[in-house]
Amino acid sequence: MKKQLFLIITIIFTIILFNGCFEDEVKTESEKFVGTWTTEDSEIEKFVFYSNGTCLLKTYGLKGTYNVTDDGYLIVYQKNPSRTYTYSYRFGNNNQKLTLSDQDTYNTWVFRKK
Repeated sequence: MKKQLFLIITIIFTIILFNGCFEDEVKTESEKFVGTWTTEDSEIEKFVFYSNGTCLLKTYGLKGTYNVTDDGYLIVYQKNPSRTYTYSYRFGNNNQKLTLSDQDTYNTWVFRKK
């Protein structure tokens, strides 16, 4: 009886252990943005998004915060000078490609994660 109980516990432990090893990491939409994004466009060269909700537009040295809405928009709040940008976004290439479309100017940029 003890051997059977030990065997059952060992099997359950092994299943739990291996199940955790093979699960794909599921990222939230906000987590997908975190990192450095570059483009060859001369207007916006590099965006950096941090996990604490802050961001940096390296080309101009502009700092701010960002928020991802449930309806698929990236909102960037620039600090100085104070301004809000709204972008629709799309990820591709296993979250390594980011397409941003400015909702005011309709300009579109394609970024690659560095």
